[in-house]
Amino acid sequence: MLGRLIHLSQEMLLFAEQGEWERVTEMQIERQQIMEDTFPLDPQVIDVDGATGQIRLILDLDQQITQLARVQRKEVGLLLSKLSHGRTATKAYQDTSRR
Repeated sequence: MLGRLIHLSQEMLLFAEQGEWERVTEMQIERQQIMEDTFPLDPQVIDVDGATGQIRLILDLDQQITQLARVQRKEVGLLLSKLSHGRTATKAYQDTSRR
């Protein structure tokens, strides 16, 4: 199961790098379900050292995805701000041109 989580996380990172955030969100839903089915791990059944390395890899991939999401969020915020300023300027122009 950890291998499947790694694979999904890697795919999510690739989609995030391509700006395919809808796909990332869809995959996160699937990944969340697998996580709920997987954790907590039974230390008597798994290789603890191997699982630790796999979990660290998953966390690293998550961190990379989160960083890309932060950058995307800033870009969207800037675009919305520019749009708002444009609307304000248009409204001001329309208000003054009607006088």
